[in-house]
Amino acid sequence: MAWGDGFVSAWNSATGAARSAVSAVATGVKDVADATANAVQKLAREAQVIAKTAEHAVESAAKTVASAAVSAAEKAKAAAQWAAKETEKAVKLAAQKGVEAAKVTAKAVATAYKATKKAFSTAAASAATAACAVENWVVGGIAMTAGAVLSKPPLLNLLRPLLKLGGNASQKPFDGDVLGSGCKKRGATNPGGVMPEGCRQPPGSLPKISYVNGINTVYTDPQDPNLFSGGICKTMQGIANATCSEVIGVYNATEGMGKDLDECIDNIAKASHAPAVVPLRNMMVEAARSKQPMTLFAHSQGGLITQEAVAKAKQQLMNEDNLTSEEAEQALSVVSVKSFGTALMGWPKGPHYERFTNTADPVPPVITGAQTSFPIATWKDSASAEAHDVFTDPHVNPIGSHSIDDTYLPEYQRVKGAPHCACKAA
Repeated sequence: MAWGDGFVSAWNSATGAARSAVSAVATGVKDVADATANAVQKLAREAQVIAKTAEHAVESAAKTVASAAVSAAEKAKAAAQWAAKETEKAVKLAAQKGVEAAKVTAKAVATAYKATKKAFSTAAASAATAACAVENWVVGGIAMTAGAVLSKPPLLNLLRPLLKLGGNASQKPFDGDVLGSGCKKRGATNPGGVMPEGCRQPPGSLPKISYVNGINTVYTDPQDPNLFSGGICKTMQGIANATCSEVIGVYNATEGMGKDLDECIDNIAKASHAPAVVPLRNMMVEAARSKQPMTLFAHSQGGLITQEAVAKAKQQLMNEDNLTSEEAEQALSVVSVKSFGTALMGWPKGPHYERFTNTADPVPPVITGAQTSFPIATWKDSASAEAHDVFTDPHVNPIGSHSIDDTYLPEYQRVKGAPHCACKAA
């Protein structure tokens, strides 16, 4: 069953209590499009009150929960004006029915509603958490619909200033750094990359892979002795071990969830100033000119950054080398991109693409929904994947379903098999 077909079926079978609760909450989404930040905060507090009065979710009510959250997004534009009394009415109705499904619905809708005020990916994650026991089309459908609705003006115009509030600038000094041996900044004195654990061969003796990370990924202090315990360094080591390759990292610095999501919107429009785009573009241009193969792994927002880098590399080849669009695409055919938990569309023609998508991961459908708000940037120059591995690995917390370390790299190894590693052990 397709995601869209699943919505209709689930909504049609929802209880009357669920529909009433959803219709009340759905009106709030439209109101946010016209309201001020103060109104957003007020409605979020009201949603928290609803959530506190509801009971824990049960598997028998999961489909109703999911369809309610989806419907809140689907019906946003057509919904009537939000009013606090409608929220109270929904809670009272759930209590009057005295059935578990109604109470669960109230909790799930309130959670999704509160998350909607923050950012489209947060809304998707909250809804997916509430529906973790449901069929995968529901999780993906919630995410896709939320991404589509929340990335369109005027709601997006209201959300973006809120996304930019706060944040953490501690990682910014490393933004766009190319990381090599020891996961330290690469340069004349550190030209190599991260090697497989236990490998005593020198850099340059194994195949090379470049990697760009997604949002909310840390790098911290490069002098930290526990540098490989998490963040991009842990993933670089994991890729090196899984592929028997030398790994070069391009660090996409986090500034906190809100600012990272704001940057994602510009990445989707292929008009960001993300520092990580520049070294990736340069690597691709160099590979195209030298005709030397380049392999790139991209996860989550790293996929959006890669899309933008490909578009800019192609444009640079056309401008500086006087190539036609077709000639630039041919030159970039030496680039091979392996993407994990990221965009399904919007990949510019030229490189070879292989995608890995977990159906329980809410991020790819969120990106797909958001890309519908930027049709020219997404579809004007769009290539299809030569290989697409679609698998299912659900987690109670949907963030686990999105993890490159715990979900996507194990799947990559399952598909590709254990590499024949020519690296001599120490």
